[in-house]
Amino acid sequence: MKNRRTFTFKSAIVMLFVAIMFSSCSLEENMQSNYQTETYYKSYQECVTGLRGCYVPFRSIYNGTFMLALEGVSDLMYCNSGTYDANLDISPSNARFGRTVWTQGYLGVMRCNNIIAAIERAYEGNHITLQEYNELKAEGAALRGMYYYLLTSFFGNVPFYTYPIETMEDQDRAAKLPRMSAIDTRAYIVDELLELLVKDGVAQKRTYESQSEGDFRMGAAFGWMVCAKLAMWNGSKDKANSSMWWDKALTAIGHLESIYGELDQYPISDIRFRNKYTRESIFEIANIYDEDGLKVTSNVALFFTPNRTTSNDEASLDGEKVWVYYDGLIIDELGDNQRTYTAFRPNQYFYEQLQVYTDYDKLEETDEEFINNAFDHRSKINMAWGYKSYDVTNNEYKWQFFNSPKNETGRPWMGDKFWCPHMQSTADGNNYKVFRYAGALIMAAECYLEKDNRVKAIEYLNKVRHRAGLGNLNQSNFKSKAALMDEIQKEHGRELIGEFQRKFELVRWGIWFDQVYNCSNYTKLKDYMLPCHEYYPIPDKEVANSGGALDNKEYEKYGL
Repeated sequence: MKNRRTFTFKSAIVMLFVAIMFSSCSLEENMQSNYQTETYYKSYQECVTGLRGCYVPFRSIYNGTFMLALEGVSDLMYCNSGTYDANLDISPSNARFGRTVWTQGYLGVMRCNNIIAAIERAYEGNHITLQEYNELKAEGAALRGMYYYLLTSFFGNVPFYTYPIETMEDQDRAAKLPRMSAIDTRAYIVDELLELLVKDGVAQKRTYESQSEGDFRMGAAFGWMVCAKLAMWNGSKDKANSSMWWDKALTAIGHLESIYGELDQYPISDIRFRNKYTRESIFEIANIYDEDGLKVTSNVALFFTPNRTTSNDEASLDGEKVWVYYDGLIIDELGDNQRTYTAFRPNQYFYEQLQVYTDYDKLEETDEEFINNAFDHRSKINMAWGYKSYDVTNNEYKWQFFNSPKNETGRPWMGDKFWCPHMQSTADGNNYKVFRYAGALIMAAECYLEKDNRVKAIEYLNKVRHRAGLGNLNQSNFKSKAALMDEIQKEHGRELIGEFQRKFELVRWGIWFDQVYNCSNYTKLKDYMLPCHEYYPIPDKEVANSGGALDNKEYEKYGL
């Protein structure tokens, strides 16, 4: 029997599908609370319902365009789509996806602030217990922290507020807030989460402890990851107090280690987006495509699937005719109903230096030769030079190169990590990996290095490498701290490519412009990109609505 705290995935999606009908907001408009806090939220279940609404804006942010804005303008890959976000043809008057991140990000902040205030009133009115209060408030604070992580990473210094929007005066005050120190914003959230996440009632467990439960709510693991991410940003930007911030990040990551244990217990195959609610995952954006039921989908897979073509050749496959080819290959799992967009492709820097083709890529992942040899098992997942396809001429399945790479020296497609099997038209039903435990261990390696503990930094780097099938590194491999930092940055790319983080990290490391300009193979991006593009501009409309409190001074330096 389900108790009141158990929610099925399907019921969560139903709530999301209904909630997504709410309109978006900015700091100036439509900021009246969606919650009737004075007459509602007087029970645990009602508070949970309010928290559900806080998840909805993530779905409007995490999509193919956000992927273009973060991963497509990185050193790892590009997308020759001609869209504004893909080539950074953006400005305050043409902020493109920045408008979505701003409005949806602050919609999330508003909802979190309002429900946190409602949870506090519910506890003060004796409608929920102390343990329930601690659990609910920690969840709301972690979600609010995630929205501010997105806003500060995307725009830099942004308005920060934590009070509920309950009156027109509250709305007007929030609308007139200026840019505020991102360091101070992150400091508030880090300290808040360090306090809330250890309280009685906050379960220290994996986000997706049991796939059968379909638990959509974020708990302590998600909160610790957000805390660590924000602390590391301050470690990089608040030089006067950097040691303190690295320590706080390590504290949060230590809690994740206690929850998740050894990385080797989680199969590398689970990093594929099609594998949902995996035990290693800390945060996934949920989608679902049920042919006879719910359809809540997005579009990332369309940007990652090899180009779809049709042919006059007929291939008999188990009695069925197959007419669809993906860059020259018939791929059963992709089916014949998918649409594809102009695809992401890896930069040469990635496929020639970070992960290179080997003949092992032709093997099945269950083959002993694949399992037992020391090579990067992720390369077969991250990129695809070819695939096991149906050979029409010989009437057999065999591994073949795609037409575009032609051989091991050509540019591969992005791999099946991102493909959506049997996708119907544009309905990508995959879940999108945002935070995984492997990422937390790479973060720990960086923190230890910044604390001048190279032994521990290499130890944590090796945890990720070992799971991937690579041998251990040692201090003799690195002549300097800078050399080890370079390897940590590369390992971040190998492990986390396409998980909505690369640009954020390049900006945090202070290397975004030079690294992308030197590594990207997209000429149009290099023609448009400027140092000010490390952060998106605040849309002109929001600057006007603030009465001049907001600005885009960095863009003004370049005449934008």
